[in-house]
Amino acid sequence: MYNDDVLNYFPKVWHDDWINYGISEQTLDKFDIRWYPYKNSILIPCYDRLGRLRGIRTRVMDEVAIENGSPRYIPLATLDGTTYKFGTGGMLYGEYQNEENVKSSKELWLCESEKTIMKFDTWTNGKSNAMAMMGSSISDESIMYILSLGVVKVVLMLDSDYKEYGDGEFQVFEKKIMKLASRLTPYVTVYCLYNNLGYDAYKFSPTDYTKEQFKALWKSKERLE
Repeated sequence: MYNDDVLNYFPKVWHDDWINYGISEQTLDKFDIRWYPYKNSILIPCYDRLGRLRGIRTRVMDEVAIENGSPRYIPLATLDGTTYKFGTGGMLYGEYQNEENVKSSKELWLCESEKTIMKFDTWTNGKSNAMAMMGSSISDESIMYILSLGVVKVVLMLDSDYKEYGDGEFQVFEKKIMKLASRLTPYVTVYCLYNNLGYDAYKFSPTDYTKEQFKALWKSKERLE
């Protein structure tokens, strides 16, 4: 865990890319998003369920750096040599902000990325029950946490990393979904929301669709046994 005083050195300035994506300023403020001018990066503080700062991820916005091999998401490294890294498998992004919504609904939408969680927050006017694995796998600790909230239904909403239903990439995607679902089906009812309606949506996250498309996908989600 880290002292959150470090965030005072970074302004609450929000990148047009995320505003244009449809994330409101209210949501960006709620999730304490900052800007790191020196590194041309968006700062994403990651708080655990008790509101403790566990680490800070950065979304690199320099496309030239990315084309030259820089990862899009890396831990914040400040000029004094401190790296705000943490084990992403030990927590879910959004657990601090959305825990009460999940408890009251007994339903969890399990996604991959922080950006998705923030857009869901905007779409639902702060009443989202979505959390992100910050990847596509889940730890035993996170499963125990989910169950402790009284969750009875989990909807898997991973990025659609395939071009066409049934192609080789889809088979990889399907194996990933089924592996994840197998960790949860002994305890809760599991559904999967994915692009089974033929949208042109390669590598789309659930919030990359329009609201209308998302509602259609919601109606066509599939239960996994």
